[in-house]
Amino acid sequence: MYLNASIVPAIGYRNSEFRYGDQNSKDDLELTLSLTSRFALGYNGKHFYAGLTFVSLVDSYNYESTSISSSTGNIRFVIGKRFNTGKRSKKKEKQSI
Repeated sequence: MYLNASIVPAIGYRNSEFRYGDQNSKDDLELTLSLTSRFALGYNGKHFYAGLTFVSLVDSYNYESTSISSSTGNIRFVIGKRFNTGKRSKKKEKQSI
């Protein structure tokens, strides 16, 4: 069984271009903050394996007097069965070494 978790904060500058209908676009260089978090849980057995992972990204910055924030997330679940390939494969493996 395994368990893994991480959090990665980041800071940077964002160059954005905004358009309002027919009005001219406006370029804006602003400070941006983001946070990426990851979590994984899994099981490795002789005959079966399974895993669950979650990844999340949160991003925020200010434009004039407006705070803009976006987030995305991804969840994945995996389950599998290991197949016994028998002694035949093991013999081939030993011969190739």
